[in-house]
Parts: sequence; structure tokens; C-alpha cells
Amino acid sequence: MDINRLDPETTKKQEIIYRFFGEIAHQYSAKEVLKEFKGLFFDYYSFIENKEAITALYDLTFGRYEDAFSSTLKQCCYILIRNWVEKQDYFCINELIKSFQSFKKKTAVVNTMMNRRDTWLENFVNGQSYQELQSFIYNDKNYSKVWLPVYNYYALISQSLNSENIIQQQEAAQILATNIKNDFKFQLGRYIGDVEANLNPEMRGENPTHLGEQVVLLLKTLVRKRDKLNYSNLASLFLLQTIGLPYGKFKNSFHAYLMYSLDKNDFINVFRQKSFLIINSLEQTENNEIINEALLTKTCQSFIEILTTDNRDEPSELFKLFVPKVSPLTLAIIFLKIILVSPKSRETLEKNIAKLITYYKLKKDQDVKWFINFLDVYNVTATIYAEMDVKVYLKDNELIYLTA
Repeated sequence: MDINRLDPETTKKQEIIYRFFGEIAHQYSAKEVLKEFKGLFFDYYSFIENKEAITALYDLTFGRYEDAFSSTLKQCCYILIRNWVEKQDYFCINELIKSFQSFKKKTAVVNTMMNRRDTWLENFVNGQSYQELQSFIYNDKNYSKVWLPVYNYYALISQSLNSENIIQQQEAAQILATNIKNDFKFQLGRYIGDVEANLNPEMRGENPTHLGEQVVLLLKTLVRKRDKLNYSNLASLFLLQTIGLPYGKFKNSFHAYLMYSLDKNDFINVFRQKSFLIINSLEQTENNEIINEALLTKTCQSFIEILTTDNRDEPSELFKLFVPKVSPLTLAIIFLKIILVSPKSRETLEKNIAKLITYYKLKKDQDVKWFINFLDVYNVTATIYAEMDVKVYLKDNELIYLTA
């Protein structure tokens, strides 16, 4: 059934349930609302007296409208998450999402309609909608020790930019993504300060990466690179020097800009050759046009696509050139150079990183270790260069990290 073509009566029943959860989200405590959610969808029982909502949900199930039931369930989740994420009530968000994992089909139940609902709940948990919901789990002590919560930022940004998602999902994803980024910057700064102050490891703040104390060395390396070769200034100079160039010549300059200061080894040389051919093959019908912002953005976004996933849900051949042979910092710097000349392309990069995370979560090999290392290195690199509210510098070889 196409949920966009539901009959008016079904839509009316959905609206009754949405309105019910929208109202109680503001009138009751989060724990009471969570209890009501589980009671209504899992047990057909309302703790807060509302026969209208129970009847509406009963009718959806009785009418065998699985798509309508699933879309109602999904939207109610995001109505609550949208409300709680603004209050940073991560506990109830986590409990809401994990409540599906503790739900078990009642195999002994003879009631045909309850069996149908249990099957629908199982299907929901095994589907994409629940996978997207899991991206909202945050500050959970039982969360994966490998895939840090900060990595969820990319999945959330991808959801917030997807116009096909319901508005509550987009808004909740944007709010939580912003909170995660701000928490990362704060935790990174605190950890660096604690390490530089020589605090005992058990007294230090949480390190938001897997890099350990190496994150301090990475930051010092980046700051020294910046003092000698400021990538922000390099990007500005590149944009200035390419004003008025025909697009064909611009592409040559763009490739030279990306390759500038990269290490020289066999793998980078292969990448240099392949990337030159790829960049020069882009938008060839525009080669005589004068470079403009639209062409710049399109070029950067196209190259990001080819360099990451090549419009698929797995690493591109170009990405595989780096894994696991080349330093993650090299790839992080290439991405940094792109988003510094085309900030609009950062969305494309972050959406594709989300795809790569989904891919590597299913793998168990050395490539995963390299990719996680890359994520940490890129997050730190982007924080230093692309976040306006972060200032990092060296004073007597001590790292000073300031954030607004």
C-alpha cells in the first residue's frame, strides 16, 4: 500500500494518534509518555485514559494496514524524539529506541489481531526505519566501544538533509547532530587540556576518539603544518588565482591544488594519475565556460562522490586505493582542501561518510581499523580547520585549545 494514498478514514485515525502523542509530550513527564508509548503500541493498553487513540490504533490493525501502522509508529517515535532531543533527554530517547529490542513476539497468543501486530512490530525492527532510529542513541554506556557515538553525527546529518523524511525526523536529526558536534569539540578540548596538564589518565576527561594520547601529537602536527602551510589561506589563494579561468584549465589547477604538499609514494602516485583523469573528464561540455560558483560546487561534489562511494553504498575504487595502505591524514587533508574551497560540498561528503560507516559496520578486518582511524583523524582535522568557534595554537610547545 502506498502510504501517500491512504483513504481519508485511515489518515484521520493516524492524525488522532499523532495528536495524542503531541499533546502528552508537553503535558506529562518523559517517563510517563514513554510508558504510554510502550503500552499503546506493544500491549494495546493506555495508562493515560484515551480511548480515541486506542480505538484508532485498533482500527489500523484490524484493517490490515501494515504500511499505515508502520508509518504511524515511526512518526510517533519522531514526535517524541523531536520533543526530547531539544531538552537533551537522551535517556528517554535511548529507552524508547531500545524498547523495540526488548519486545518479544507473544507466540502463545491465540488472538489473530495481536499476532498480526506483533509480526508488524518485528518487521519494523528488521527494516530501515528502525535502523535510522538507532542513529539517535546517544550517551549510552552500553553503546558499542568500537563505533563511537560521535560517528552517528554523519547518519544524522544525512537524515536531516533527506527531504523525503518527515519533518520531525529531519529536525530531530539536525538538533542531535549539532549537539554531538558541540560535545565532541568540548570533550576534545578538555581531554587535550588534561593531557597537557599531566593529569593521571584516570582523572582525565573522556577522549572522544580512539587515538589515545596520539590525538595530542596529531593536533600539534596539524598546528605546525598550519603555521608553515595554512590550508585555509591556500584555499583562498587558489580561488583568487582561478578567477576568470576557462573550466578546462580550472580543472588542471584544481587537481594541482589537491595534490600540493601530498607525500610522494607509489600509492599516492597512482592516485595522482587516476584523479587527474577523473577530474579532467568532469563536465567536458563546459570546458570553455568561465569558472563560476555553480561549476566549482558541481566539480567538488562530483569528485567527492567518485572518491568516496561513486554513487553506491560501498567504497569506490578510488577510496580503496587508500585503505589500508596510505595514512588516513592524507585522505583527511584532501577532503579538507575540497570543503575549504566549496563549503557547500561538505554536505555531500558527510552523507557519503555515513554510507561508508554503514558499509564498514558489517565488516571485520584490517580495513575497519583503518577506516575508524580515518574517521577520528578527519574529525579532528575538520575541527581545527573548518569550525569557526575553535582556536588551537602552540605556546612553548604546549597545545592551547579554545572553544566558544
